[in-house]
Amino acid sequence: MVAKFKLHSFSSAPPRLRVSAPPHLSSPALLLCRLTFLTIFTCRSFNVGMLTLLTILLTGCPKDPPDPDPRDTSIFLELKKTWTTSMTLKVRVADTSDHWNFSLSRDDSSVGSYAVTSPDTVIVDNGLDPDREYHYRAYWMDNGIVKDSSNELIAVTMDTTSNNFIWTIDTLGNYGSYLNDVAIIDENNIWVVGNIETDSGTFNAAHWDGNEWEFVLIDRVVDFDGVFALSEDEIWFSDGCFIYEYDGIVFSRKWECDWETFGPGQANKIWGSSPDDIYFIGNSGSIVHYDGAVFKRMESGTDVDLKDIYGIKDNDGQISILTCGYSRDYSQGTLLTFQNNNWSIIFDGTENIFGAQYGNLISSVWLDIKEQFYVSVFSSLFNLNASNLTFTKSITIPSVGIYKIRGNNPADIFIAGEYGNIWHYNGSTWYKYHDRADNNTFFFSIAVADNQVCAVGYLDINSYLSYAIVNRGVRLE
Repeated sequence: MVAKFKLHSFSSAPPRLRVSAPPHLSSPALLLCRLTFLTIFTCRSFNVGMLTLLTILLTGCPKDPPDPDPRDTSIFLELKKTWTTSMTLKVRVADTSDHWNFSLSRDDSSVGSYAVTSPDTVIVDNGLDPDREYHYRAYWMDNGIVKDSSNELIAVTMDTTSNNFIWTIDTLGNYGSYLNDVAIIDENNIWVVGNIETDSGTFNAAHWDGNEWEFVLIDRVVDFDGVFALSEDEIWFSDGCFIYEYDGIVFSRKWECDWETFGPGQANKIWGSSPDDIYFIGNSGSIVHYDGAVFKRMESGTDVDLKDIYGIKDNDGQISILTCGYSRDYSQGTLLTFQNNNWSIIFDGTENIFGAQYGNLISSVWLDIKEQFYVSVFSSLFNLNASNLTFTKSITIPSVGIYKIRGNNPADIFIAGEYGNIWHYNGSTWYKYHDRADNNTFFFSIAVADNQVCAVGYLDINSYLSYAIVNRGVRLE
């Protein structure tokens, strides 16, 4: 016996059921399911089989897919560094799952629009005025529509620094004397190293106490190449093979090179972030690290003679270091960076990537933040963007070799080199101290500490006679 069910009859036409789906859910399967349901529902009678079919169709109908989770459009803007004519800004987002787009505004103008695939990016805004307040805001963009914005960032560019220095020239020693490096602790505590010939003997260092120079012989009669001071009682010296530490009282020999294996000049220049983090660079790509207990050689990836090293330690404790050099025939240059406990090569070869005269003669480096640094290439100084390795020329001194760059900040930079050249960048323009220019003077190194500057080298009388020279500058407030 087949069970039968009877639907109530309607005196007029059956009521209409409206079954529709949003356009994005109108798939063929979904429409077929709903049409079948409508057909069955409007029939005046059906049996158990039809009821079963209805149940299957209802439970088997595809469900509307859920809406995708919205992206977190939170966007953050922070100041990395200010200069006199530029700002370095960092834009960051919380959502790192995909690429994103943002725009950056300054006051009432647009700095630019950017497409980014990393969770943060660094933007350098150039062409600003010194000592001026600017208002920045970053916007999360989607197809040209603002979805979110950062808080307003207010920043002031640096003011230019003064070129007004009083200079004092000291000559040390007799003929045959010269100085290779200098370190300033304060105006009454300056160390220089090199070779100083006197009537009473030969010395390899001298100390300025604010009134006079005292000649010092460290360990043995040999010229010294490098000096670096962390404090008045933490000063490091090197003659290229032996490394010494000075605690304010005693010089202690800490390391001796393997001359037979690696040759001379393995530790010519020095930089360190702390007493347990000191770096020494030298010939044939030599890099030696001291961790407070042990000296260890580091792989540099180059065999070019390294000439200079400089580094910084940021607020997060991250170390960024640069070192550079060139081959003895000037045909090959090298530029290395140290980050995340590894040395990596930025450039190492014979190609003149800077397009400068003697473009492989990379003599000095300096940086204030890890995102930008300065490199001297013979007679030119370049400012490099670390993120994309693009560079702009800051100054060229025709036919004059630049030996050393040092500074307090990007608005207070000094360079020293051949023919008595000392130049200062105040954040806007370069200034040459003309009274220091002398075709017979060569400055091999320069140190800067606040309002104190000291350049060292030698004064060449003729091909056989020279004096060690110290040029001390004090800025007038």
